[in-house]
Amino acid sequence: MRVLIDLKNVAAIRERTETADKVEVHLTSGEVFELDVAYEEIAGLYLEFLAKERGAMANPTSI
Repeated sequence: MRVLIDLKNVAAIRERTETADKVEVHLTSGEVFELDVAYEEIAGLYLEFLAKERGAMANPTSI
């Protein structure tokens, strides 16, 4: 199954502690998607998106 998520609608990204390599993506609409993707991959994409939207480069190591 392929899921396309508009990053403008992301409210939270949560790493599942009980299962490795799974994350929950919470949308502003209240929907929650559980994805079999590493947290770092999703968080990195979201930080890149925020950097482009705000016109600044995000550096996760300085956050």
